[in-house]
Amino acid sequence: MGVFEEDDSVRVSTLVKLWVSEGFLRPMNGKSLETIAIEFLRDLVDRNLILVGKVGKTGNIKFVKIHDLLRDLCLNQSKKDGFYHVIGQSSPRGISSQRRVVVPRNAPKKKVLDDLQSMPRARSIISECGRVPRIKNSRLLRTLQAYPYFEDKRYVIKSLAQYVNLRHLAVEVGSISSIFTSFTRLWNLHILILCCWKVFTAPAEIWRMPQLRHIEMTGVRFYLPEPSSDDVVVMENLLVLKGIANFRCSEEVVKRIPNIKKLKIQYFGRGGIEQDDDYCVNNIRHLCKLESLYVRRHYGFIASLSVLTFPQSLKKLNLDMYGDFEWEKILEKIGALPLLEKFKLWEGCFGTGKWEMVEGQFPSLKHLQLFACPNLKQWTAESSSIFPRLEKLHLSDMRQLKEIPTQIGDIPTLQKISMKDCGESAVMCAKEIVEEQVELQGEDLPFHVQVWVQRKNEALVQNLAGPNFEVYALQY
Repeated sequence: MGVFEEDDSVRVSTLVKLWVSEGFLRPMNGKSLETIAIEFLRDLVDRNLILVGKVGKTGNIKFVKIHDLLRDLCLNQSKKDGFYHVIGQSSPRGISSQRRVVVPRNAPKKKVLDDLQSMPRARSIISECGRVPRIKNSRLLRTLQAYPYFEDKRYVIKSLAQYVNLRHLAVEVGSISSIFTSFTRLWNLHILILCCWKVFTAPAEIWRMPQLRHIEMTGVRFYLPEPSSDDVVVMENLLVLKGIANFRCSEEVVKRIPNIKKLKIQYFGRGGIEQDDDYCVNNIRHLCKLESLYVRRHYGFIASLSVLTFPQSLKKLNLDMYGDFEWEKILEKIGALPLLEKFKLWEGCFGTGKWEMVEGQFPSLKHLQLFACPNLKQWTAESSSIFPRLEKLHLSDMRQLKEIPTQIGDIPTLQKISMKDCGESAVMCAKEIVEEQVELQGEDLPFHVQVWVQRKNEALVQNLAGPNFEVYALQY
């Protein structure tokens, strides 16, 4: 924790990946290293050694902080033990023997260059400023974390040939071809996070790297080639695959990633006429350990993806379907998922203008977000038992929506309804839900409603404001 800047909110996923790549964790009781890391983190939180910075919609810790006094203790102990060296600070043991190097955000460029050249035994470099010059004896390097960046935008790697022991690589690069030309040498790589603003395709050798646990690509487009049927490597350790363009979930791919938990994919038009079955998205249901799925359909992509199917293990689902994608074709399948806790639905359309819910759907859902579905006008429920575990409902840019199910107010777990830039009729419906519950339970309700409206409409709904109904003006 001491390697991060003072008062920083530290992303838990970044911390966990560093723990894994540094080799601090050991397998235990058949659990993944990531699961073990989260258990240790929660133990530190329970002991009040680590502070919770932000909790996700379903209760998972997303960011943590460390008290200034405890951070000082980390820094002092690291100096005493020679655990890591912060560039710009003194080191009682000298810097030549240091194995872990931290580059703070405001480190002078010349100081970074001079210090790193004096550290022939460096195993880990964690940079908060994005600047990491090439160092001597880089064959020893196991961790290179220079992303996300703050000042400089790119850590340009000319070749990875010398980084043969690298386990953790998280950088932004100018040219992706220079990364992949020597990719076959990185047999020890566990974490691969790359940001590149050019379209690129990974080499086929990526399917022969069984140590990989996390692949994440951001920037423009990252294409993943299909594995060859001649290869027999099963990537049992791979848990996260993010940023894949036009992902084809063939039977061969399903066999190669049996333990995948998080999958983030995007579909772009390629000038032809795509069909639903071109990408085998119905095979996603065979990823039986998948817990989190994000699918985005961009402008120009012709296929509707209406044949999407989902594994019963899914807990989080984020669907962003540009254009004329009809949600009626897929909502019944989504509502039947027994473990789904978080569901975000973006754009697309409702061909009938209605969403009619039936009893038994979404049994575990805690967080629901609807965003920019322009022709959804009526949202009704035929049963009083809907969303039995719902905690938060967020509606954004739903200007045509006239009503929301009044049964939502009866949900015992409900904590919050949030509405941004929605139609006046839907806002009035939310107000009626609050008034009805006030009559039944009194003003001390377990939930409240927050409404954001355009400034020109603020006066129309401001008189609705009350103890459980808050009205705000949008700033744009």
